[in-house]
Amino acid sequence: MFSIKHFVFVIVAILSIKTSHSRTLKVCMEPKGAFPIYVERGKERSKNPGLYFEVFKLLEKKMRIKFKVKRRPFKRCLITLKSGKVDLLASASYKESREEFGVYPTKNKKLLDDQRISESAYYLYYLKNKRFGWDNKNLKSIRGTVGVNRGYSIGRDLKESKVRIRELNDVKQLFGMLIRNRLNLVAVHENDGDMWLKKRGFENLRKSNMPLKKKNYYLLVSHRFHKSNRSFSEKLWKALGEIRVSDQYAKIKSKYLEKGKW
Repeated sequence: MFSIKHFVFVIVAILSIKTSHSRTLKVCMEPKGAFPIYVERGKERSKNPGLYFEVFKLLEKKMRIKFKVKRRPFKRCLITLKSGKVDLLASASYKESREEFGVYPTKNKKLLDDQRISESAYYLYYLKNKRFGWDNKNLKSIRGTVGVNRGYSIGRDLKESKVRIRELNDVKQLFGMLIRNRLNLVAVHENDGDMWLKKRGFENLRKSNMPLKKKNYYLLVSHRFHKSNRSFSEKLWKALGEIRVSDQYAKIKSKYLEKGKW
């Protein structure tokens, strides 16, 4: 006979399932666009919103959750994360000082790089059969004039290593000067550089085997959310890592690299 006790159990189970499917996480992200990871504010519903937005869709299906994105300047995202007004920040490289604002994926106090949301890597691009010096380790060993985007951190790093650089305003100018032999090398983020490897007229373009600089970025979780949802946070980071190495993710990323711009 179906008792009141069984009825209550069924209702609780149904509510639990509904809750697990409808959990909404608030995630903070900068308002300006950054190819290929996210479009500028107001264009989130476009056909190609960026890697992060497409990853969130995959996470929604995998984790049975929903994401509500808040677009704020980075520093403000950190502050709202610290206050617990948002649950997540997408994304942040590791700095010890940022542990005040949120929680990184770690195990035994070590960062879990395989659970990062993305990575940023700068490479050298050069023309085949054009000689240049680099030992694949130290920036100081680079010989020749290197073209860089004006204001980018890689330019500062090279300058501090006493490497001769030339700063220009955009990637098109840099590769134009490289093909005309007015630069020996170009140092840019691989998202910007790899598209030129496929362009007509750049069949002799090559990419260094090793990155000049590499930095991982993580989905930062608020202390408030992590304290109440430690197990869920760990599952979220793990799911993110699984998605990032999947064929589905590789296909999405390839789509953006072929597109080359918004």
